[in-house]
Amino acid sequence: FGGNLKANLTYNGGPVISSAKVVFIFWGPSFSNAASPDYAYAQGLQAYRNQLGTTPEYNVITQYSGIQLSNLGSGTADWFDTSTPATNVTDALVQSKVNSYLASHTFDASAIYEVVIPSTSYSSSGSSTSCGGTNLQYCAYHGWIGSGASAKKYSIQPYPSCGGCQASGWTDVQNQEHFVVHETREAVTDSTGTGWTEGVNEADDKCAWTPAPFFGTGGYGYQYEWSNAAGGCVQSVAIVASPTCGESTCVSLGGAYISHFTGLNCTGGETYYTPYFSSDGIRRSWDGNGIAGSILRTATNMSYKDSSGTCTNAWPAGNTLSGFVAVYRSGTPPGTSCGESSCVALGGAYISHFTGKNCTGTESYYTPYFSSDGIRRSWNGSGNAGTVLRTVTNLSYKDSSGTCTNAWPSGNTLSGFVLIYR
Repeated sequence: FGGNLKANLTYNGGPVISSAKVVFIFWGPSFSNAASPDYAYAQGLQAYRNQLGTTPEYNVITQYSGIQLSNLGSGTADWFDTSTPATNVTDALVQSKVNSYLASHTFDASAIYEVVIPSTSYSSSGSSTSCGGTNLQYCAYHGWIGSGASAKKYSIQPYPSCGGCQASGWTDVQNQEHFVVHETREAVTDSTGTGWTEGVNEADDKCAWTPAPFFGTGGYGYQYEWSNAAGGCVQSVAIVASPTCGESTCVSLGGAYISHFTGLNCTGGETYYTPYFSSDGIRRSWDGNGIAGSILRTATNMSYKDSSGTCTNAWPAGNTLSGFVAVYRSGTPPGTSCGESSCVALGGAYISHFTGKNCTGTESYYTPYFSSDGIRRSWNGSGNAGTVLRTVTNLSYKDSSGTCTNAWPSGNTLSGFVLIYR
């Protein structure tokens, strides 16, 4: 692709789609013929689309220009067009098909109209073609008709019928899922070529094929995505919901300092001591996350955690003081806790190991996976990873499909694990 693949994306001032939708145009009679394999292929793409916009894999792009998680399947109805497409589907024909759809459906500036063609056709753009053509240069692409925020956004999704557009061992629909997520995220972040780019490359281009595509949320096919926050390609970013307030009113926190806990080892109820900082009225927690209640309480605490993540059992017999407010984190998905001095964010979903049968007990990640690439993962991409390398005896593991396997009933002891905290 050229450009600097290690450089972050920059914003060029153009439109992005904050709350996107994807409308499929299945062009060809085979997609609506229940006796054809293309029928299940189309149904599979619809199911993939319907969950994609609320996944951790899509969540990576919410760091750019206020892009939000969204129900991609909430747009106008998909079109199963039973006319037979030309063998060579040019870009002009793709645009014409999008305009034909919009002649009978309301245009939505937040929609991406994705044209899917069967294996009997191929796509061309100038002298370049997709699988099936004479000059393979791409597997899919996105474009637009018009200009500005009101431009009609579209993509062409040719059939992945050649080795250049296939991941080893993947089915046709899984390979197509890979290109749907690629073009959808790029159409969202760079709708008309003036959004988020690294000069030459768009977000998904920077991570295309390297690292290798993977199976993620729902067992579907995905590719890595560029994250400015991580400075590299990541599989996903955990989705964090708002904390739930456990009393009538709560307030936002104003920073990180110290949290007190009613139990040893920073367990039990979490509170903030309001006399800190000369009772300045600002509420804090050890990591700045959560919300604070408004009721002043008397609490007996045994331990505290400071902003470095260090837990100290300062009062084993208990220390009772007044002036505490509760810190609420319930409702926040896993990933905010850390049981050692420092933790790191996870970079994707793969496999978690467990010390007990049926994926119970202590959860850990085996760092030698992926040639010890330094990225920490869990089975679903959620949680935090500790930094202490440990020797662990495990009995079971869970993969990214959520399947638990009791692989080692007698125990399997290896070194190089980090604990996963949820």
